[in-house]
Amino acid sequence: LLDELLCGPKPGDGLELLLKAGVLHALFPELSAMKDLGDAEGLHKDVWAHSKSVVASVPPELDLRWAALLHDIGKVKTRRVKNGRVTFHGHDRVGARMVDSLNVRTNLFNDDVALLRTVRYLVLEHLRPAGYDPRWTDSAVRRLITECGDNRFFEKLMLLSRADLTTKNPKKRERCGRRADELVARVERVIAADSAPKLPKGTMGIIIENGFVT
Repeated sequence: LLDELLCGPKPGDGLELLLKAGVLHALFPELSAMKDLGDAEGLHKDVWAHSKSVVASVPPELDLRWAALLHDIGKVKTRRVKNGRVTFHGHDRVGARMVDSLNVRTNLFNDDVALLRTVRYLVLEHLRPAGYDPRWTDSAVRRLITECGDNRFFEKLMLLSRADLTTKNPKKRERCGRRADELVARVERVIAADSAPKLPKGTMGIIIENGFVT
């Protein structure tokens, strides 16, 4: 039922209905707890409303929709208030561990190891694209590609990262969107360079030895 709801045309409405009916609290108290992270002082955005928005903003693919719903679940355990500022340090890592716990307790992903792996990875790494800096070395970009496993996995990570940007500040949206585009272009360049035909080892020595280079 949850899979169909998440991949339906209005997942946010369905999730809100489950919340109000007490279903989420009964099955997944970690999810319903996100509703309580909003605050009247406006110190930070409503995590539940934000999560519903992200779910609706990614393509209706099961792994993406689940990752979108769970990507900020770690904020439940990492919320701290200091000097009037709210932080959620490490919520990505904590969230990934909570995905494991949820699955163990409820068999959430029905023993679908591939689905669990994808959702867990996306929750763990959802902040990574936003941290891209043009000063990253090619090795750092290559490491990201390798950890994603294949280009489709990287595409899913970028789809989640872009959907996670729900700020209404147009300048910030533009800046973050541009950074995401730069990362995608950088990944494409590194893949292209790594895929380019390589001369056999020792070729340059043979060329020089035979006088083709002076």
